Amino acid sequence: MTLYCVFIFTVNVALNKPAYLQYSWYSDTYDASNAVDGRKPDLSYRGGQCAESQEGQTATWWVDLTTIHSIHNITIYFRTNNNLQDFYTGLSNYFLGFSLYVSNTTDRLQGTLCYKDDNFTALTIPSVFTTTCPVIGQYVIYYNERRPGVTYPRGYSKDVRIGLCEVEVYACQYGFFGPDCLHECNDTCDGCNRFNGSCDSGCNPGWQGYECQDACDTGSFGDNCSKTCGHCRDVNQCSNINGTCMTGCDVGYHGGLCKTRRSVDIAVHERAEDGTLEKLFPLTKETSEGISVDDEYEKFMENIGGKGILKSFAKDYMEDYLIMRRDFETKKRESSCTKVYIRIPQSFDDLMKKLFKGGIKEALKSSIYKDSVTYDKYKLCLSHEEFNTFFQKTILNTLNCIEENLQNTDVKVIIMVGGLADCEIIRNSLLERFENYQIVTPDKPGLAVLKGSRFTTECDLAMQTSAMPSSSGISIRYDSQIITTLETGYENINHVTWLSDNEVWTQGNSNIMKLYDLQGNLRQSIKTKSGNTPYDIAVTKDGDLIYIDSKDKTVNFVKKTAMQKVSRPRRWWKREPQEIHEMFRLQEWIPLRVCITSSCDFLITMTCDGTQETKLTRYSGFTEKQNIQFDDNGQPLYSYGSYILYVRENRNQDICVADNKAKAIVVVTKAGKLRFKYTGPPANAFSKESFDPIGITTDSQGRILTADHCNHCIHIIDQAGQFLRYIDNCDFRYPCGLCTDTADNLFVVEFVRGHIKKIRYYV
Repeated sequence: MTLYCVFIFTVNVALNKPAYLQYSWYSDTYDASNAVDGRKPDLSYRGGQCAESQEGQTATWWVDLTTIHSIHNITIYFRTNNNLQDFYTGLSNYFLGFSLYVSNTTDRLQGTLCYKDDNFTALTIPSVFTTTCPVIGQYVIYYNERRPGVTYPRGYSKDVRIGLCEVEVYACQYGFFGPDCLHECNDTCDGCNRFNGSCDSGCNPGWQGYECQDACDTGSFGDNCSKTCGHCRDVNQCSNINGTCMTGCDVGYHGGLCKTRRSVDIAVHERAEDGTLEKLFPLTKETSEGISVDDEYEKFMENIGGKGILKSFAKDYMEDYLIMRRDFETKKRESSCTKVYIRIPQSFDDLMKKLFKGGIKEALKSSIYKDSVTYDKYKLCLSHEEFNTFFQKTILNTLNCIEENLQNTDVKVIIMVGGLADCEIIRNSLLERFENYQIVTPDKPGLAVLKGSRFTTECDLAMQTSAMPSSSGISIRYDSQIITTLETGYENINHVTWLSDNEVWTQGNSNIMKLYDLQGNLRQSIKTKSGNTPYDIAVTKDGDLIYIDSKDKTVNFVKKTAMQKVSRPRRWWKREPQEIHEMFRLQEWIPLRVCITSSCDFLITMTCDGTQETKLTRYSGFTEKQNIQFDDNGQPLYSYGSYILYVRENRNQDICVADNKAKAIVVVTKAGKLRFKYTGPPANAFSKESFDPIGITTDSQGRILTADHCNHCIHIIDQAGQFLRYIDNCDFRYPCGLCTDTADNLFVVEFVRGHIKKIRYYV
């Protein structure tokens, strides 16, 4: 015997839809909507789950399905008082002779009669009734009547009434059609006709034809196949759906649709007396064919797997190929001081195993990268030096183009917009080469290309100028919001530094540094090696913790991997001291504050009691690289005698120091040239007492934020030193250390309360 299982793909389309009841009962308890609310455990009069009407010559109830459906069957639960004897002796006679209609209006006579009772008796009508009704419509109408002068069968009541506890209308679920809902719609339809399956609403993007069975012709894509593909490396590999060039762009083009010509275009303008801009030279266009970072990445992969490996991979595993390309696109905008990890789909390794017995690992052994690249757990691990080689041609071409345009001009400001501001490797190269210029990164630089920048490239640079509006004296209040407040357990807390989206390191008036999550849970505790109270803390890009021991004159670090070994954080300080490593120990100078730069250097403010001097020193690894101490007139940049000299690097690589004794924020370029000193807002801004800067941080838009300790507020200034606003509505009490996260939320330490507040602020 063979068993056949038939699955009918239907769904109750009447559930919670609008309903109507003629001659409704005197109380809302018996409303028409009760019959489509999904409740049917209590089918009694007092249960409040049924639609009830008064007795009369006619009884009408309908439900609006809100759209036309291909109906399959209808089920009715009559009121029974939860007792079939009551149903058959006092209720069923009111329901005899009922009719069911399906219509596109509320007029039953304009619709189709699905069912008319002319057989049931008071003892045979089912309390739960189901009928097949293969009709298309929007309204399902229940109707009954007792007309004067008409003789009805024995057992029929004199009048009729509504007693519907639930009406379920089953129609084809989305994606199926036909009388029995057994036929599946073509998935290229934008919703098919639920009766005959035709694509009445049109095709999904990328498809055409009456049944949407044909892909767009080669070279076209999108809605109605109306869009033209870009300059794909292989036009046959242009996605008919969204136009993506799935095997990459032709030489000289880039972008998701390969429609953007790679070039470095530079415009040089001069501001006229009336504030408008005048172009000094015509637009310079320097093509950059062959310098795409993507091209270098493809060469890298082919050096491992052989020529054409990516094309073969895209052909067989298109979805995984696109995932791999998107991951690399993300990596291009990051910077690492140690290693870069590129995710590789398992399917790519499987493909490589067809060419090399051991897959990617075996291929690397015989490649030029055997000493600089490793592979493990579906990740390629590159040294940052190897990864940076992908960018070198682009950097060289861009630098040369800019320098040619700077010759014989008096350009003072370079504004970086577009992809460059998000591409840290190239951005840092430009900042280093042109460190004597004022380099400005505007807000939301990635959108600048869309707003009128004159060129695009893999990482872009635009020297377009716009009037820099003065923000002096702005006196508009903005609301800021406290997102969360953390209790740290410190009697006095000084510092906070961001580790991840859910964790921050803190340091207070003890020799223990604590890691908290944003739910207030203590995740880790570390005691200093010497037992002294640390003077400042910072976190590297790799998650290592750096702390300053001023009393011991040392800079120390704890590897993130070492911290992860600890199973019980509260006992961390009982581990062997070698887990804490001394980076270097100073002799005459006392280290004060530290920050980590975008290039992974260390910036440390320090003082010397013997010579009564203060300076800022840059270290690259363990090597002293730069000292910043005096301005162009030989005057000290920083005050002696102040141990409060917090330091941060801005996104344009300016170095910002909060000099508390001088009551100033001192900002210098990467080369150490004084940019400006901020000593508080203009006189016509909100009145405050003497400026008392302590903590300092910057955000992703290049704004500088500093804690005004005794005035219980935060100052926000732009990267040119203009005051923007205060944050003074968050009930701060002696704010001290500051840091921001990747979403530009601000973390504020409250010194006397031992609190950390996470703030969302607006400018």
